[in-house]
Amino acid sequence: MKRKISIYLGRFQKYYGPFRALELAKEIGADAVDFSLDGLYKTTDPESVYAKGDAAVVEHFTQLKELAEALGIEIAQT
Repeated sequence: MKRKISIYLGRFQKYYGPFRALELAKEIGADAVDFSLDGLYKTTDPESVYAKGDAAVVEHFTQLKELAEALGIEIAQT
């Protein structure tokens, strides 16, 4: 059985954004990621995806999931 290499993306997400963070994870050889929602998606921030309504939230996270799948990365934990 092949073991997966998983990393926590919090710092990458903070500095590069969630989409680039997934790409960086792939570039360094990760098979899976722990995706951070802590502090990056504040409900009180008017620029947050959460401030844009339910449809925007679904679209944002669907795009992240599609990118992860295209890169062959499993989102193991949020």
